[in-house]
Amino acid sequence: MQYVLININNCKFLLPEPIGDYEFPSYILKHKQLIIDYIEVSNSMLKYGGEPFSEEMQQCDNRAKHIRYQLADFKAITGIVGFPFDMRDVDLYIINNSLNIASEFNI
Repeated sequence: MQYVLININNCKFLLPEPIGDYEFPSYILKHKQLIIDYIEVSNSMLKYGGEPFSEEMQQCDNRAKHIRYQLADFKAITGIVGFPFDMRDVDLYIINNSLNIASEFNI
């Protein structure tokens, strides 16, 4: 299996090929802002992780749940790999699994 490596907001993601029942890259672009929002709120959660009961952490958690719900179909359709969609480091995932990267896109 081959993969497409995409960069969004300085984060790397993998999409398995063949690309499923969606049009690439328009389907990704349609969800780009939500993906950026998800990256930002996930990074904020890491920042406030030492204070799990703080107001900031609760707000981040609620926002992350809302965005995760909005992106559930996107994740299922694309099979996207990488933080914050899962806890896999993309670079290590590529090396550990000897993946073939067919192409790379900055979106």
